[in-house]
Amino acid sequence: MYNLMIVDDEYLIREGLRNYIDWASLDVQVMLCCSNGIEAMEAMNNQIPDVVLCDISMPHMDGIELLRQCRKLKINCEFIFISSYAEFRYAQEAVKYGAFDYILKPIEPDALFSCMQRCVQTIAERQKYRLLPESNREMIEDLLHGALTGSVQAEKSLIRFLARKK
Repeated sequence: MYNLMIVDDEYLIREGLRNYIDWASLDVQVMLCCSNGIEAMEAMNNQIPDVVLCDISMPHMDGIELLRQCRKLKINCEFIFISSYAEFRYAQEAVKYGAFDYILKPIEPDALFSCMQRCVQTIAERQKYRLLPESNREMIEDLLHGALTGSVQAEKSLIRFLARKK
């Protein structure tokens, strides 16, 4: 089960998002709803969510600043921003700090469901990678590094990795 934190300064939006989607069908539970970034940061002292569904424009600490603070503190969770602002600079800032996605209000249920589905799949893949034995991770990293840099060792790394899988 993946933990979701909803952060929005509008009560009706928070409650709507809490009940908007069949979260259980995505293997997601809403762990907490917060009204601004400061409240969300304080809550993260007790429990780190897997996903933060967050408004961008909020009083006290906006969503972009919340994301910045999380990255600075190496809090590893995915951010999906929701906003009524269609301005490119908000999306650009969100991407700059590694947001998973940016959805405009009014939110369409299918779009939010699809986005959360992709996000959960991304988290699951990352967790599978972390569960690999250290030697396999090192080989995969060597292989990827070689492929990206055009190294002659990439082919040897791939052959070595595939031989260990048998």
